[in-house]
Amino acid sequence: LHKAFSYDEKMLQNLRQMVEGFTLALEAKDESTHGHSVRVARFAKALAEEMKLSETDLETIYHGGLLHDIGKIGMHDDILERLGILSRKEMDIVKLHPVIGARIAKPLNFLNDVVPLILHHHERFNGSGYPDGLKGMAIPLGARILTLCDAVETMLAGRTYFAKMKLEDVIVNLHQEAGSHFDPAIVDLLFQVLEARPEVFEVQINEAERNCLASYRQKMKTIGTATPQQMFI
Repeated sequence: LHKAFSYDEKMLQNLRQMVEGFTLALEAKDESTHGHSVRVARFAKALAEEMKLSETDLETIYHGGLLHDIGKIGMHDDILERLGILSRKEMDIVKLHPVIGARIAKPLNFLNDVVPLILHHHERFNGSGYPDGLKGMAIPLGARILTLCDAVETMLAGRTYFAKMKLEDVIVNLHQEAGSHFDPAIVDLLFQVLEARPEVFEVQINEAERNCLASYRQKMKTIGTATPQQMFI
């Protein structure tokens, strides 16, 4: 019985690695996004650790970070190469990638908990996101974390269509979008982790940046943060 369980676990691990490999292969085609999902997964796991989530939830959110963009496998290379300068029609196609990703993952029972994170990682806290226009606490906690970490990684790393941002500009942008694009409670949490563990985000914080971070952490108190009420489903 022990051998049977060990074999099943090994098979599941192999399947996870195969699925995650598809995402990494997709990113490898574009130097500007290579490693994006790995970094998003690492950022998200660090926030989840700070929230004292269970080991199961940590694993779920980490795999959610790795697989959040797997739906882009269904996008044409021409569109992916021009993200940021797309027509409205092309952008509508890109907005399908969370749905496509969820469809890819759904038949795989071992990814059941990850599917809502893939599907909803482009929802916005004010309800203006996609694909379902979920709002506030109706968005799964894991997806709210991934939404923020996805944006942070993009800003820090830059893309072919815009230069990477200075850390101070990232901090200002996150504060401005807290309560609209992002869950303010999770923005505040990210500021805490950034201050305590900057190495997670592959940055070194100088004195000016540390002062900026302290200032905006104070400003976060005026937004009014809410305690997340639901986890991943």
